[in-house]
Amino acid sequence: WIPIAILDLLRDGLVSPFTPILSLLTIPPLTLVLYPLTLLTLALTGGVPAWVFFLWLQGFKGLLFLLDLFPLVFSVSCSVGLISGLCLTLVRRFPRRIPLGVVLSLILILLSQSFLIPNSPNRVIQLDVGQGDSALIQEGARAELVDAGPDSPTGAEGWIRRLGRYGVTRLDGVLLTHLDLDHTGGLHSLFSVLPVRCLEISTPHQRTQKGRAISSWVHSLPGAPVILSSGCIQLSKVGWFRSNRSGAKGNEWMAGIVRKITERDAYFSLGDGDFAQEREFANRFRREIISSRYRIWKVGHHGSRFSSDFLFLSKLNPKELWISVGRKNRYHHPSSEAMTRIQLSGGLIHRTDREGDLVYRADGSI
Repeated sequence: WIPIAILDLLRDGLVSPFTPILSLLTIPPLTLVLYPLTLLTLALTGGVPAWVFFLWLQGFKGLLFLLDLFPLVFSVSCSVGLISGLCLTLVRRFPRRIPLGVVLSLILILLSQSFLIPNSPNRVIQLDVGQGDSALIQEGARAELVDAGPDSPTGAEGWIRRLGRYGVTRLDGVLLTHLDLDHTGGLHSLFSVLPVRCLEISTPHQRTQKGRAISSWVHSLPGAPVILSSGCIQLSKVGWFRSNRSGAKGNEWMAGIVRKITERDAYFSLGDGDFAQEREFANRFRREIISSRYRIWKVGHHGSRFSSDFLFLSKLNPKELWISVGRKNRYHHPSSEAMTRIQLSGGLIHRTDREGDLVYRADGSI
């Protein structure tokens, strides 16, 4: 359990107190039954029979069931483990040195917060959610999310680890740029593990069948967030842009945001916007584009051939282009046409499928 706990700490800044029980329930059957059985059948028959594979499958299903049964235990901070472990060791060896154990524990907590969990209060994080979009925006204690990505296999635990490594325990607002499942599918898992103050979608979206379904589903949740058509997102400027293109069915309305990280640095995003919406975006936020020196453009629609028009890129002139895309996705995003335009823009290209989470902090570090 100790090596697993250390790895969890270094990777996510989180430790689960349930890990020892999971280990006791899963490791002995694996090491004492399944591993020897697999090796034995391999040595005797030259292969692994189907019934052995079936046992492996049932073992992993049992593990996933346990993880789903107790998802919230993974939100326990590493500070609890540091305090209890050090104090217990000192008390057992030196019963009179409890104050020393507490002091050392507090020092370790401060070090862990400094080195294990990023502590910049002002940043934009393009989360690696696979083939989808989700961006976390933080300033001080306030945290907002733009889109919720797809309903990935990691589910609730994935959101705890994904947001836990940035110290997020609640969301002040969630903006849905549009209602595609690769931008809204993760809402169910997200709402099950984190309190969310409000959710913002456009008024035209709320009138659609999909919008009504999302609204009624959210309102049915215990402690449901308030759904607003405007005013939920406060850290970014939000605009709604319409496209009359025939291929934009379902995406006629798209939310675009501008997040001023500093007076001279800004992050721009337009969901799955097409060429028409990009032109409208550039006109609406012309002042923000001109006043920003270092511009980050979150490439629209995961780099589809209908996004990142060359004329738009020449107006925006981004220093960095972030592509939120899933590894080996079935849509073959980013497309070769979009990549040609993106490369000609001259900005630095970063991709979540190759680099994971993309973070830009107020001090200019990436």
